[in-house]
Amino acid sequence: MIKRTLTGWVMVAVFIALCLWIVNPAGGFKSINLGIDLQGGTELQYELDLSSVREASADVAEEVKDIISRRLDIYGLKEIRIAIEGEDRLVVTIPGGAGADTKFIEDQIKTAGRLQLQLVVTAPENNTEAKKAEYNKVEREYKVADANYVTVLRAWLARQAAAKKTGGAFTELKPTPPSEPSYLVRPSVRREVVNGESKLVDDRIMVLSNKAGDKVEGELIDSASYSRDPDTMRPMVTFGMNAQGSIQLGELTGSNINSPLAIVLDDQIRSSPDIKSRISSNGQITGDFTDQEVTSIVTILKGGSLKAPLTLISRNKVSSLLGQEAVTSSVKAILIGLTLVFLSIAIFYLLAGLVANFALAFNILAVLAYVACFRQTLTLPGVAGILLTIGMAIDANILIFERVREERERGKTLLQSLTTGYQRAFSVIFDSNLTTVITGVVLFNFGTGPVKGFAITLIAGIIISFVSSLFVTRLILSWFLNVRSGMKLRMNRVFATPTIKFSNIQKPFLLISCLVIVGSWMVVIPKGEGNYGI
Repeated sequence: MIKRTLTGWVMVAVFIALCLWIVNPAGGFKSINLGIDLQGGTELQYELDLSSVREASADVAEEVKDIISRRLDIYGLKEIRIAIEGEDRLVVTIPGGAGADTKFIEDQIKTAGRLQLQLVVTAPENNTEAKKAEYNKVEREYKVADANYVTVLRAWLARQAAAKKTGGAFTELKPTPPSEPSYLVRPSVRREVVNGESKLVDDRIMVLSNKAGDKVEGELIDSASYSRDPDTMRPMVTFGMNAQGSIQLGELTGSNINSPLAIVLDDQIRSSPDIKSRISSNGQITGDFTDQEVTSIVTILKGGSLKAPLTLISRNKVSSLLGQEAVTSSVKAILIGLTLVFLSIAIFYLLAGLVANFALAFNILAVLAYVACFRQTLTLPGVAGILLTIGMAIDANILIFERVREERERGKTLLQSLTTGYQRAFSVIFDSNLTTVITGVVLFNFGTGPVKGFAITLIAGIIISFVSSLFVTRLILSWFLNVRSGMKLRMNRVFATPTIKFSNIQKPFLLISCLVIVGSWMVVIPKGEGNYGI
């Protein structure tokens, strides 16, 4: 038994107060985000600019969709829905109304996220106004030639696909792309406060080398994370290169010590520090960044850069996918079900049932606090996961109380019965919760969208219910026993104790279970991918 009940009560009280503060939308830490199915949201429609894309439009649209999915919802818990319409339209549906989160998401979508590390050309003869104008003219001519090349390339790809479809020979040579300009002119930006708002403004124009050995593409970055500069304590990005990127960056920095290296994000120079030593696998991106900018850059680097820019063409509010009547009916059904569960356990187990009900309420509050704290979007499948954990918690309490009843019938004292009941029920409760958690992990890893939401609330709820069933209820019953040492802890009985010896018939039922499992495999496995439509 838990002897130091005062310490336990303090821990429970502090935890409950913290949970109430988290889920309180008025003065709390973070409110609970409801999913599109429960409260609707905002629908953003984008158009892809495919004029400079050298691949099939459908492939590019699918790739852009995947990249944005990774940027916005890397763990699949925010219920952001992305769909392709036609060849050049993308529809993004965000749960909830307009706000700071929606603005941040829009910025994440429209940012191309193309990062480059390029040498700065410092020679005076390359930095005259006449030279800069010449480099800009060459780049404009290159863009026109590249657009023409893309048109010719698409026609060539179409002819190649047609020949492949008909089985005929295709000997036409692939068009040759235009040569990229050797130098690029890009603006260096700095942060200024304009009318009380922090903005990026052009600082100066710089010339960059665009030659093959003088630049490293950001797509070679393998990992990125948020950090702080130990000297200035300003936010910065730390990154790691893949094998190819490590070789290129090592060669670039090793042969250009003390030369400035520009960090270019979407054609803007964010900083241009001097190369102090050879850099290969790991590096830092420093500059005049805000915390949100660094978070955004890290997210973009992890998700990848867009091959086609996006233009927002419409923004609309959408109602809940289930409809208000369906949402109301679902909430009513949940409340009725919870009320019946609470009443049943209280009537059946009396005082112990009230203790179990307190633990269930504790469990629900803790799960909701978890959802709010980690910014998970709560959908109807997520609510189903919470309800399933309540069922598991009820099952655990019933196992404990029935064990206690059995020990009392054997003549043991209440203290001995509670101790033995909790000890003997522990292994059964642990096994059942562990197998459910394993199922939740599988669903989270292989599921998508609402399935992930269901899985994560299920896992969190199972862990919390395990603690509440074995710790919270035992704490309260220990306190009652300390206050009233002669209490009986009566429980009602509906059914007599069964006299069937299930251990004698375990082999036939084990055989039946194996046959059912094998039969299920025989039905499911031959369907292959057809099972995914279930």
